[in-house]
Amino acid sequence: MNDKALAAALVAKGTEFLSRHLPLRAYAEFNWAIALDSTNIAAWKGRAAASLEQGHSEEAIFDFTRAIELDPTDATLWTARGDAYLENDDPNRAIADYSEGIRIDARRVQFYVRRAKAHIFKGEFEQALADYDQMMRLAPDDPSPYCRRGEFYFSRNNFEQAIAEFDHAIALSPKSEYYYQRGSVYTRISDYRSALADFNAAIRIEPSSPSAYNARSKVWTALGDRERANADYDEAMRLGAIQSGDLYWKHGAAFEREGSAERAILEFTRAITNYDAVLRIFPHDARLLYRRGMLKRMIGDDVGGSTDIAAAKAINPKIESAD
Repeated sequence: MNDKALAAALVAKGTEFLSRHLPLRAYAEFNWAIALDSTNIAAWKGRAAASLEQGHSEEAIFDFTRAIELDPTDATLWTARGDAYLENDDPNRAIADYSEGIRIDARRVQFYVRRAKAHIFKGEFEQALADYDQMMRLAPDDPSPYCRRGEFYFSRNNFEQAIAEFDHAIALSPKSEYYYQRGSVYTRISDYRSALADFNAAIRIEPSSPSAYNARSKVWTALGDRERANADYDEAMRLGAIQSGDLYWKHGAAFEREGSAERAILEFTRAITNYDAVLRIFPHDARLLYRRGMLKRMIGDDVGGSTDIAAAKAINPKIESAD
């Protein structure tokens, strides 16, 4: 295999590591690819992405610049460098790069989203709205421009307009997050009945959303129903613990697949610690007990794992099918 072919194989491997949220490993593969073939644009782009994931925006800017030098006609490279500039608190250069990306490919809706974000960073609100308007012209059936405008108006305390924008987004796509956002506006203006209806809809669509339960808890409190408020608050805590634990679990599984047993155990242990904290408050939660038990088995604590799983099944015999 010649150097170019080997570099291409390394880029493919690095890209896979990135998809598994393993930026250090990805960086090493891209770095090796660049050493073998410095004209491989995907290697420069990949190494930049790995740097960004680790919070190294200046290194990412350098690599994206090299990729742009190799192919200045690729709009995605300009907008990717714009992201790095914005991450580096440089909105002027970010806007310049987003604008160049738009000049090359003016129909890519997401480019306008990014430039609008940079304009808002600078306080250039009219320019941000102009970008959202262009998004609507390009994709009239896409709810995201309305959602973005709703977020913008909410941040500016223009609640009536924010609700109107979320109304449009929901009409196009009744997603949980849009109901949650509109419910948040209603909560802000003390229209608790409307807020309650929206949070109910958000939870019905996505019953595992801790944010929606937490928001509904606040509405119940405002309405004077402490029992329901406490129940929703507890559910928000449980779901948040499950989400955090599952993230550590996912990272651990990725390390395990790559043969990094020590790092896998570290991530699994972090998940267990997360469950420990919440189980001190809710010691009889079958979902948390079952997850902790499975993780204990994965780090070799078979006795502790079996104990937790047995306790979970005693509380909910159908926990495996329900989990």
